[in-house]
Amino acid sequence: MSRQEILKEAINGEHNAIRRYTEFAKVAEQEKMPNAAYLFRALVAGENVHLENHKRALGEPFTPVDEPIQKKSTLENLRAALDGETYEAEEMYPGFIKGLKRSKKVEDEVTRLSFEWALGTEKTHAMVLKEAVDQVAAGKDYAGVTFYVCLACGNLHEGVMTEGVCPVCKHDARFYKEVPR
Repeated sequence: MSRQEILKEAINGEHNAIRRYTEFAKVAEQEKMPNAAYLFRALVAGENVHLENHKRALGEPFTPVDEPIQKKSTLENLRAALDGETYEAEEMYPGFIKGLKRSKKVEDEVTRLSFEWALGTEKTHAMVLKEAVDQVAAGKDYAGVTFYVCLACGNLHEGVMTEGVCPVCKHDARFYKEVPR
């Protein structure tokens, strides 16, 4: 696949993850799980950063295709989100990056960086979702934490990050902004 085709596939994936997580947040609210709903909204904030990074790397207009959304219970939605984030972290982004490794073209390096940042954050998203699945499966709402999102790469951090650098993109902690409840 060409760089443009790979980017379009990644943009479609992020676009539809945002749509799914937005709907999953509404289900969690209906099920009286405000913290799980907030987690989904935090994931949307991170996925939006990936989407914008990928669009910039593509550098041309592209309209993603809406896929059907299957909404189930909050627990099932959390599991579906975990499966999606795990797939992206273990298969999709590593495969995309591998396809760009040999190229020295600037546009391929920009794309690779966007994918590497997304890969790192998808791992964080999967860890947070695993924790949420365990808590909701035990009959609880997800623990009430405040999330901060790195505006450079989309990484999530539980609680304020006042110093240091993002573990994924190495940008200063000032790039982390609170995700509104």
